[in-house]
Amino acid sequence: MIDVSIGRMELRLPPVFQDRARAIAREVGAGLRLQLLGDPAFGQQAKSLKRLEVPPLELDPALSDRRLGLQIAAAICQQLRDGAAQEN
Repeated sequence: MIDVSIGRMELRLPPVFQDRARAIAREVGAGLRLQLLGDPAFGQQAKSLKRLEVPPLELDPALSDRRLGLQIAAAICQQLRDGAAQEN
């Protein structure tokens, strides 16, 4: 079983995404689930992080909320895989 808990997620989006922020954040969660389920070995790694910073992404406002959420989730997972997080 994969158990992921995010205490707080701060998602900073440009003003053009203001009206879509909640939907995009939900899609980030869905994207993280997909990433973890798609890579069971990655999902089994136990990590406790104080903070994870993802470098700025270029986001296309023409993309759907789902596509944007998947793009952001992929960047988060890449940071986790690269070990760039500050661990507890």
